[in-house]
Amino acid sequence: MDDSHAVVVGAGIGGLSAALALHQHGWRVTVLERAPEMREVGAGLSLMANAVRALDALGLGPALRRGGHGEAPGGMRDRHGRWLSRVEAAEMIRQLGTTALGVHRATLHRTLREALPASSLHTSATVEHVESGPGQRRGALSKP
Repeated sequence: MDDSHAVVVGAGIGGLSAALALHQHGWRVTVLERAPEMREVGAGLSLMANAVRALDALGLGPALRRGGHGEAPGGMRDRHGRWLSRVEAAEMIRQLGTTALGVHRATLHRTLREALPASSLHTSATVEHVESGPGQRRGALSKP
């Protein structure tokens, strides 16, 4: 894709994942983040099998497995922490090909960010509006 350029608004996990997928498929990507700096914040996440497979497709699975906690069971808990449903790690591997992965949100965010060219990330960017046109979208950006 010689001329393809995408602008991704927001440098959270979803925005960085989308930007990385586009970048890996030959797109020139610009990621706009409202915050003045990229910061690693948050707590632990449980990534279920589909999320782990998506990260594998982006080439990040091995690095996250090294820094995460694999062989984790999956399931849902109520607000008191009691299991509502639970699938053990071995059964998850048998059914889905991978287990859930426990990883710190900051680790996931940093890993996604580092997989993109630093020049594609822009902080202190506020998107004011987006306009649609035939086959394209255009927007306005303000930087203080």
